[in-house]
Amino acid sequence: MSTCWCCGTERDDSELVGLGLHPEVQVCLRCTVALRQRGRKREDELRPGPLTQARTAVRRTRELVIGRGWHRLPVIGPLLQRLNRHLP
Repeated sequence: MSTCWCCGTERDDSELVGLGLHPEVQVCLRCTVALRQRGRKREDELRPGPLTQARTAVRRTRELVIGRGWHRLPVIGPLLQRLNRHLP
């Protein structure tokens, strides 16, 4: 068992990903998704364009869904969470 450097939760080593030249830094699989989304947002801020606008719309929709708690609904929640894994 090791601790995720991002969220601080203890996870089995098989559920953690090391960071390149810093194997002591390990991030859980859940946090890798969040870090990817934050990284894309930063890239979009630095290089605006047509695809950037589409990804920004997806992010705003995601924030709306989370803000209203739709991702926790019994039927639609799991579908939204699954969809989220495949969106930028």
